[in-house]
Amino acid sequence: MTVILLKNLMLRPTEPEPGECCGSGCARCVWDVYYERLAEWESQQSSAGPTETPKPAMTLPTVTVQVSDSEAELDLSGWSHRLADGASTFAVCGVRVSDPQPRVRGGLMKILIDIDAPMPEYLPGDAVDVWFPNPPHVVADACAALGISEDRVISLSDPPTGSGPFLPFGWKVTVKELLTHVVDLTSTAYIQSPFFRMMLERATDATEKVQLSQLDVDRAFRSTFVSTHRPTLGRMLSLFPSTKLTIGGLLSVAAPLRPRRFSVVSAAPLADASRHQVELCVRHHVIDGVPRFVGHCSDPLFHDRCPTWVALRRTPYSSAFLNRNVMVLVGGGSGVAPLVHLARYAKGKSRALAIWTMYGSRTQSEALYANELKRLSNRFALSLSRPAEGRGERVTDTLMDWRGEIAEVVSSGEAGIVCCGPSGLLDSVRRILAGVLSSSQMDKHVLFESWENSGQR
Repeated sequence: MTVILLKNLMLRPTEPEPGECCGSGCARCVWDVYYERLAEWESQQSSAGPTETPKPAMTLPTVTVQVSDSEAELDLSGWSHRLADGASTFAVCGVRVSDPQPRVRGGLMKILIDIDAPMPEYLPGDAVDVWFPNPPHVVADACAALGISEDRVISLSDPPTGSGPFLPFGWKVTVKELLTHVVDLTSTAYIQSPFFRMMLERATDATEKVQLSQLDVDRAFRSTFVSTHRPTLGRMLSLFPSTKLTIGGLLSVAAPLRPRRFSVVSAAPLADASRHQVELCVRHHVIDGVPRFVGHCSDPLFHDRCPTWVALRRTPYSSAFLNRNVMVLVGGGSGVAPLVHLARYAKGKSRALAIWTMYGSRTQSEALYANELKRLSNRFALSLSRPAEGRGERVTDTLMDWRGEIAEVVSSGEAGIVCCGPSGLLDSVRRILAGVLSSSQMDKHVLFESWENSGQR
């Protein structure tokens, strides 16, 4: 029997660079990780005092991993249902890409998922959690890099009081089951600075240490590296074999395998009333026909593979935003999905409602809902940051042009503003609106939703 003791301390967070977010709706996006750890680090700094040496922001409990030759006691195939948090989970009976062209060009896709359950009422802001296990080849690569057999049986000792419950403590399980159903092996956390720093502490090869040190401190070098390597644990470990990360070491740095959350664009019953279909908007990165990043959910959806389950997440927008004379919608990329749902729903409730829409997209081909939003809107502007010809524009450029009129309708109490998109877009929108609206108007009339915060909306 082998006993491995480990302890992990959270490192000071480093802001993700442009391109590190894969845009696949990861439940633990690099920006989620950054802002969570930054808040903890800032709290630690303020409590430490100006002259006191800062203490680590988080210390994970010591975990003991025992490797034995006995048989497994627990089948983990249903372990993921714990992540539903009490929500009903539904089986999926079909998946397809509505437009076959993205299979070649990549970018945003309309994904249609057939759910084996009668259709509930979907409200603007609602989302679905989509859960896939780690694919066999990813698990095999991780086991090879860790130097442990997939069939090896291990057990984790009962954790100290107050530690997280995501690992199956107290049960004998196979490594394959653990890595397939419990541990996230494709997180973008594996291609950001804190992970490289942890690898640097373990590396023994001089050449690997130099490269890991560059990845830790040189933003340009890290950006180039990230653009050519996929964010899987096995891939990273195979590139730096001298780190010799053990299964126990993995459990000290890995996040739980969670469902990915996507906003619902639309829902409709199927011919068989016992089933219904939901439409999602998902980004798939393809450059010259080759996926740049293989998103944990976007890639299997792209290949029409069914998730293990989906769960409806009730996160509807406040009715206060639906009872206005003017609704201003600001969205970018796949963040437009909930705005399409909102525009459809609001127009169905009141034809008298005026909708002003500012829609940002990289290219015309990625502006999947431009025609529909233009039809639903009384006022519409499409901004393309990477047009085929001419100078690119951003949705915030349109907002700058409209901000005076928006301030007028908000001040009269007639308008509500809903913004959805990447955190960088929302930060820019906040700054622009803060220049023409008071803080009380911002709180009362403006709703921000970041699609990057897909795991904790």
